[in-house]
Amino acid sequence: MLMLIKLFISILVGSFLVSIGIHFIPIGGTSASTLRTAGVATNAPIVAIVLGMILNLAVLLTIHDSFIYVLLSGSVVCMLSMSVLMFFSNIVDIYGVGVVPTSGNFKKDPITGYIQEDYLSENSNGHGIPTISYISGLIGSFIFGIGGSLIFYMIYISFTTRFYKFVDGVTSIILSVLLFFVIAIISSFNYGNDNQGFYDKSFKNNIKPAILSSVAIAILMAILYIIIVGGMPK
Repeated sequence: MLMLIKLFISILVGSFLVSIGIHFIPIGGTSASTLRTAGVATNAPIVAIVLGMILNLAVLLTIHDSFIYVLLSGSVVCMLSMSVLMFFSNIVDIYGVGVVPTSGNFKKDPITGYIQEDYLSENSNGHGIPTISYISGLIGSFIFGIGGSLIFYMIYISFTTRFYKFVDGVTSIILSVLLFFVIAIISSFNYGNDNQGFYDKSFKNNIKPAILSSVAIAILMAILYIIIVGGMPK
């Protein structure tokens, strides 16, 4: 019973962190495919699935180490993966498409101080991953990694401590990635599928309702997972 309570709390806390992390990650969505806004040219659910699979594998490899080490391993791997994704996204934008990473929200990049307005394409709100968006993505992926690692770790431990002989890491990965996907969908609908990072208006205006809606969904998912874990035959 105590383990199920820990699982419930971990899913709530982890979902809270995942929701915040998603809002830090620069997502361009459909419009980014034509480079009309800054961000990774995909949507939040796809990013959540990719990062979720990577961090779950990292946690699975360190599952028998200390709890803090497990959380850090997942979050650091998640952050490194996001940094590579954003870097090569810029490589394609700069050398493949021929556009400069720039945001339409500021005349100057808040980090570098470079003027961006001169490089902004007509009828667009930016393109690529500018420096401020890149740093926001690193922060978001790190927070996402901590929350995701917590969720996966507790799901896996809940199964193994109840001595389910037929349950392995794959089952825990499926359940945790499913939760990441649901939270990411809620977040992407919340900010309209376009988000340039923590300086974006959509972040400032929608972070509170996003967290509330994500936690509400997480409560339902936590109850469902408790039923799954608690109802399985040993």
